[in-house]
Amino acid sequence: MSNRLFASLLLFTFFRTSLAQAKCTLNHSTVEQQDGLELQATFANARPGNDYDGYYSLTFGNGTLSNVGTVRGWCVDLGRRISQGTYSADVYSSMDPNAPFSEIYNSTVIANNTVVDKPENLPAINWLLNEYPSGSMITIPDCTGTDHIITDQEFQLAVWNVIDDDPNPNSFWTKDNFQQCVVDYLFTNALNSTNYELDCSDTQTVLGVLIIVDMGDYNEITKQVFIAELNLLADTDICSPDCYNGGGEGDPHFQSWSGEHYDYHGVCDLVLVSNPGFGNGVGMDIHIRTERTRSWSYISNAAIRIGEDILEVRGGNQKTNFWINGVSGNQEGVSIGEGNDIMSLVGTLSKYPVNVKQINSKHREFVISLGGREKVVVKTWNSFVGVNLYNSKYEQFKDSVGLMGSYPAGMKLARDNTTTIDDLNKFGQEWQVLSSEPKLFQKMKHPQFPERCEIPSNSEMRRRLVESKVSLKDAKKECANVRKDVVDLCVFDVMATNDKSTVGAY
Repeated sequence: MSNRLFASLLLFTFFRTSLAQAKCTLNHSTVEQQDGLELQATFANARPGNDYDGYYSLTFGNGTLSNVGTVRGWCVDLGRRISQGTYSADVYSSMDPNAPFSEIYNSTVIANNTVVDKPENLPAINWLLNEYPSGSMITIPDCTGTDHIITDQEFQLAVWNVIDDDPNPNSFWTKDNFQQCVVDYLFTNALNSTNYELDCSDTQTVLGVLIIVDMGDYNEITKQVFIAELNLLADTDICSPDCYNGGGEGDPHFQSWSGEHYDYHGVCDLVLVSNPGFGNGVGMDIHIRTERTRSWSYISNAAIRIGEDILEVRGGNQKTNFWINGVSGNQEGVSIGEGNDIMSLVGTLSKYPVNVKQINSKHREFVISLGGREKVVVKTWNSFVGVNLYNSKYEQFKDSVGLMGSYPAGMKLARDNTTTIDDLNKFGQEWQVLSSEPKLFQKMKHPQFPERCEIPSNSEMRRRLVESKVSLKDAKKECANVRKDVVDLCVFDVMATNDKSTVGAY
């Protein structure tokens, strides 16, 4: 077997089993601020006689966090003290691997001037903040019984154990309002989560922000260091402008809400997303149509319904390739200039604006803005159509099912919303548009349910890779600059279509 043939077969196998996760990009600099951030610290749950057993309430008087209100701050260093008052502080994201702690807080000049004793465990603290925050309910066999509420003391002790070098954090506690088995459970599980990553597509995600009070010529850390709880999306703008959630594109490849890539090559009309709860019951459906050419299939049309309005987009070089409620965009007198990045408003879907831009003669992009940064993007490249969703919020998409799976876990659920389907061909067939469902495309096209989707055989798929005139090396070169999580999918399509320009679909 030639090296090229061997590589092609391996490539095919890889695509059928890819589980790569698409992570949102975090821009940590949006919450970081040095010098002069006014911080007011107030001890919460204080008891008479200086008998404290709570956390600090932190309020920011200026700077990047001045609009977030009062948040909870937990102590991370038993070797320092702080009293209630107003301070000047520095702010850093605890999940920023490039935070310049060693440059600013120089422990070689001033002894014991490190921000935290165990910075490698900061992801574990973020795991605690998100999975088992103070006040949440937990059940630990042989410890709590059922429905134990994690106390402030238990949470603070777990934080100290994870991040601080002190051998006996319990000795600093003035009240025994904690169960040691709970602290041990949180501590042990946190240490198993030092590779934790924040999910900025989840509206409930909390980011731990380090608050550092410093004074002196060498930025000496003189007071207790806090880790403050910030809601990632509500309180900050740390997520990248476009957090990619998933969709369908190319030949055709799909990405679930959880980031899993998979292929389904069935030829028919398919439900990408069914979301009856969208817009407080207005509802959203996204259907795609796949067509077959030679021995491969691709997404040729997409239709998005919001409320009573429908946008349909078709691939190809035809002058007319989109319709709103059956009316051609060109009939509306829309003039779209090629070669620029200007978006032109072409209509609305139940109040949500639809804009389009002509990138070049082969490439158009339609953007349905859903409020804030949430959007649906439909793009065409020659005959290929792709549908992608960005910055989705739980409140809007929690009821979603379809080829992208359940929201946000991406489970491959059947239509009964309970059964999981592992076989990709069966899962794809499950989400063929049924006779009972609304027909979003203007023209009917064979096959239609109850006639099932046509699925190219594995031998056909392998043969087209073997016969490719584009080498694996050349395909990788063409796809070098596309989004990282779809590089391999791009390579596959370039080889499968024998067309290097297919990279434009990505």
